[in-house]
Amino acid sequence: MRSGKESQINKGREVFFCVGYTCCHVKKCKKEVCSYSKGRHARAICFKLENSLKQNSHIDLEKGKVDVKPTSSNSVLHNIGGVLLQCVKAEVIGHISSDKIFCLFDNGSEKSFIKKNVSRRLGLKKVGSERLNIFSFGCKTPKKQTCSKVEVRLRNILNGEVTVIEALEIEEISKATLSLPSPDVWTEMETKGFRLTFNYSESSENCEISLLIGSDFYWSLTHRIKRLDSSLVAVETTLGWSLQGKCDEQSDCTSVHLIHSEEESISAELRRFWEIESLGIRDNDSVSLGNGDEEILSEFDKSVCFVDGRYRVSLPWKPGMREVLQNNKTVARKRFEGLVRRFKCDHELFCEYKDVIDNYVREGIVERTSCDSLSNSQGFYLPHHAVIRNDKTTSRLRIVFDGSAHEDGHSSLNQSLYTGPNLHPNMLELLLRFRKNPVAFTADVKSAFLQIELDLRDREFTRFFWTDNLNNNPYVLNFTRVLFGLRPSPYLLAATLKHHFKKYKEQYPHTFDLLNSSIYVDDFICGRNDVPDALRTTLECLQIFSDASMLLRKWRTNSKQLDLLWQQEDASKSAYGTILYLRFVTCNNKIETSFICSKSRVAPLKSLTLPRLELTAALLSARLAKQVSSCLKFNANIYYWTDSLISYYWICGDSSAFKPYIKNRVQEIQLLSDPSQWGHCPGKDNPADLISRGTSAVKLAQNELWWHGPPWLKLAPDHWPNRQRDILDSELCSEELEYRSSVHVAVTQQRESLVDINRFSSLKKLLKVTAWVFRFVNNARIVNKSMNFYITADEIQNAEYFWLKYVQYEFYSAKILTLKRNEQLRCSSEIKSLVPYLGEDNLLRITGRLLEADLCFGEKHPVILPRHCKFTELLVIREHERIGHCGVSATLTQLRKNYWIPKGRQLVKTIIRICLICKKYNAKPAD
Repeated sequence: MRSGKESQINKGREVFFCVGYTCCHVKKCKKEVCSYSKGRHARAICFKLENSLKQNSHIDLEKGKVDVKPTSSNSVLHNIGGVLLQCVKAEVIGHISSDKIFCLFDNGSEKSFIKKNVSRRLGLKKVGSERLNIFSFGCKTPKKQTCSKVEVRLRNILNGEVTVIEALEIEEISKATLSLPSPDVWTEMETKGFRLTFNYSESSENCEISLLIGSDFYWSLTHRIKRLDSSLVAVETTLGWSLQGKCDEQSDCTSVHLIHSEEESISAELRRFWEIESLGIRDNDSVSLGNGDEEILSEFDKSVCFVDGRYRVSLPWKPGMREVLQNNKTVARKRFEGLVRRFKCDHELFCEYKDVIDNYVREGIVERTSCDSLSNSQGFYLPHHAVIRNDKTTSRLRIVFDGSAHEDGHSSLNQSLYTGPNLHPNMLELLLRFRKNPVAFTADVKSAFLQIELDLRDREFTRFFWTDNLNNNPYVLNFTRVLFGLRPSPYLLAATLKHHFKKYKEQYPHTFDLLNSSIYVDDFICGRNDVPDALRTTLECLQIFSDASMLLRKWRTNSKQLDLLWQQEDASKSAYGTILYLRFVTCNNKIETSFICSKSRVAPLKSLTLPRLELTAALLSARLAKQVSSCLKFNANIYYWTDSLISYYWICGDSSAFKPYIKNRVQEIQLLSDPSQWGHCPGKDNPADLISRGTSAVKLAQNELWWHGPPWLKLAPDHWPNRQRDILDSELCSEELEYRSSVHVAVTQQRESLVDINRFSSLKKLLKVTAWVFRFVNNARIVNKSMNFYITADEIQNAEYFWLKYVQYEFYSAKILTLKRNEQLRCSSEIKSLVPYLGEDNLLRITGRLLEADLCFGEKHPVILPRHCKFTELLVIREHERIGHCGVSATLTQLRKNYWIPKGRQLVKTIIRICLICKKYNAKPAD
């Protein structure tokens, strides 16, 4: 058959040599023969060249040509009950187990596919991977996916013959079930000797396609084809006979399924690389949630809960993956051994690494995995490594856990979890809103992921190896919080924050809208029209995040007034101090400075704000300067410097305008010095910060700032920092700042005990030591009636009464004060439902429903004790040991004879779980 080119040439009467009108016959044409095939025709119509180009459609990329890959598709159109597809039932043999599945033969598909959950459940061997673009029916946008290639061993269930093929793992082949032949058709096949591999009586609901055999193995498994009638044929395969075609039975329901896979080419990658995206200018820029995303969000809303001040969430598992996920223990152990070798070469890195892990343990972020959990083979071990960022000021070393690690042929934890929908705002819109307002400010959430608890069932999938001593064997820890390194972590954080913000939609409507549109992962980027609005927004944001046990930190702003109101000094609330320097001029007219003395004080137990501590440090400076000047007895100009603008303005202001605490100290400072002697210096130039922040003796000895003061002290006074009060408005200083300080002062109160309860592991020892302390005090007061014999039962009882009052005052002081005023407790109080009252012994007790019962007073009105308290833990341990290490119910019953602990059952469970004697007797016997 002639090609289109040849027909066109004959129509125009050209010759095959030159394809021109000047020649009328081949013999007269002087053109040379074809340079490719040496035939008597023009090269443009060379058939061999054209066929060669068609066959060699992919050429080496190094020569600058394009690699064109074919696509494969599988299109299925069938009438349920009316059209039979070519399928067989075969047994798949894996390393873990074997199972019988339905296999669909489809020569319209270039590749073979197997359902991932079937492959992982049976433990099929992985032999490679391929990257595909998968199109679903009716969708224009492909889904990128890297599919693992596995070896599939198929056994004919009739004769036992084994066949080996390779297939790509895919989440789903088809949701529809296969149509089975009717009993009449099945009987006719048996009569003709065509024995099928499945029975017509099998339930069609279980006839899902688990393996699709494409053209890569189709013809190697297919043999004879027998026509039964005009529309139905029987096909013999290595796995047994199959039917394909239209039956007499029909159904009105039609289903269409399509799988289209496409191997990515380099040119497609380059084209996407040069596309302008994520700038809000693409046609499909608007993103909407898909059906799968809505299901994930729905599951999140069902599982999220608020427990003990924190949110608790579940990991978004893919269907069936939690049960088949392998533990990855071998890979994690090898990676940890490599990390230990690195630690032995770099001991400083090990110390930093250990500090982070120890901090995780102290804060309850990780916990030691129990023996019962370790005996369960189900779980997952995460490798981890250090990422060091020298440019970070808060966390130089971050530990990253590898959720993508996995053993060969098995899934990783990340592959078993959904990534979750993108709930973050558009970055361009976020930045534009941020720049729109004149007062801009930013912050971030401290360790945001680690503030969200993991569901108890998911914690065993976050195990990792660790050791405190490089020469000892490692032990196993697991996370109790969402960790950095898992695919769904950003989604879980965003979903949790949005869920939390909904609580404040009515209380803080403006801040609610801002938070929903201004949080990107753990960064808060916002702006307001003026400073008062910005201050109100920041305070409300701090309160909202604090209610979820989260802390907004690293506040930055372009407003100097807002920065001052925030009071983000680096000074510590645990100590304050002052330093004196002597500045003198030598005989060579050279200015020198010399350290004279310093004074430091521990901050008072009563919580104070930073401005008040700075003011107290200023008073300490004035007193010390007066004492030193009177001792040296020479006339000298005295200058005072502080890095706190607020305390500086208090000192320079009218003392009568302030409240008593500020007023008394400002009056004494103004009595010892003149306000004109005071000035403000930057915090980086203040050597007294070394006192409040703390430093080692070695570093202090080498610190030039400590021994000689800031460099500008050696310059003329004209070069000193500005001493004028032109930065902060005086009205704002006297009203707003003092109001803010007074609020903070009334927040908490602390009492100090003579006995440190945290040093005791037994309530018996604690009460004995307390009794001895009380006896010592009594003997010191009354010499004639001193007691020297053994501790009595009454003294032990008095010691226990002391600790009961101490604990209640420490945890329930506000509630006790409310009851003394005959006022009602707040509805949010955890003990309001207990109807508490103050007994004659001034202990907080519950009213209860046993007033008429024939019980002792302690059982009818037990003492209320907080759950999170060392004394309560020691009390539970004592009662547990007193009844012979019985179980949870017995221990709780014994406790409630005299004490009532909110959520006490959970505390008792925790105590019994760590009881060594109970562990010993409850341990499983060795195999």
